[in-house]
Amino acid sequence: MMAFSQIDATKPAGTDKKKFGDDVIREFKQQVIDNLKEITNYPASAKPALKTAVWTTATRPTGAELVDRVTGYNTDLSAYEYYDSASATWKTLYSNILPAWNVAGRPTGKPAGYTGYNVELNVIERWNGTAWIRIAGGRRGDIKMWSGSVSDIEVGWVLCDGKTRNHPEGGTFTPPDLRDRFIAGAGGSYAVGATGGEAFHTLTVAEMPNHSHTVTIATSGTSGVDPWVSFKRANLSDGLLPPPTSAFNIYSTGGNQPHENRPPYYALCFLYKL
Repeated sequence: MMAFSQIDATKPAGTDKKKFGDDVIREFKQQVIDNLKEITNYPASAKPALKTAVWTTATRPTGAELVDRVTGYNTDLSAYEYYDSASATWKTLYSNILPAWNVAGRPTGKPAGYTGYNVELNVIERWNGTAWIRIAGGRRGDIKMWSGSVSDIEVGWVLCDGKTRNHPEGGTFTPPDLRDRFIAGAGGSYAVGATGGEAFHTLTVAEMPNHSHTVTIATSGTSGVDPWVSFKRANLSDGLLPPPTSAFNIYSTGGNQPHENRPPYYALCFLYKL
């Protein structure tokens, strides 16, 4: 068995400085295999802390074995973890198989950091020592748009229809009713939860632009009259036509119907996270 030797990728393997590429690769592979055959062959200066890749929270590496980035699989957490010496904490890398449960079947007596998949809420959650914290899948009360049909809504979400329901974690909840609604960002003009607007609108007199309609009516005649008497001469002065007496009518128009009050739209479902 070869003694441990430090691998230097910048130098040719062995003593021959003119080895071909394939020879170098073969020697490199053999060197790696020999170095890993027996962990006790490592010199003290390069000896890794990890003697076993599997432990529980109670049997994590300690003492001389507890070095930066030491990595292994924690069976309590069902996850791979490593030690971060800068923060002096264990950090989870990933879990190869997530345990699953529903709200009623959440495990008890687990250490902080225990992680699993909640099939009822459709979330990945972690026990922090006092409560279950969602780390993926959405927070309670999140709202998203859904392009599918109402009958195909995924587990852990319900339609925003304003109906009161029982929540799997206890109590009741009522999602906002967003059917046939546009959404506006809450701010100075709109408070959270405010509603308003209308799909169609009929104008009132107060909403019409200021305008007027005029009709000019003469109050006296202005055309002269030149009277003529046959065969006899008489002194007659010019006269005026009498004031006009013609009547006129003013008619109203319009159907008093509401008009379209919406921009172009495309309808989607709004979903609420349990």
